[in-house]
Amino acid sequence: MKTNRARVKNIQRLMIRSFKRYKSGEITEAQAYRENVMLSNILKAIDLTEQEERIANLEEVINKSRRR
Repeated sequence: MKTNRARVKNIQRLMIRSFKRYKSGEITEAQAYRENVMLSNILKAIDLTEQEERIANLEEVINKSRRR
């Protein structure tokens, strides 16, 4: 999960960079919007993956405790 945290931080930096590029006039509002939608979707996918891992771990612990 440390890797995912690094990815999340990197994506946050990219979102901020996109905003700064928009504010400076380097990219259009539409381009900034598209970039941030894409980055937001990546963040959601990372979050979903982490949640799935947590659920799998919890299910494993529950199943082990039932077997005892």
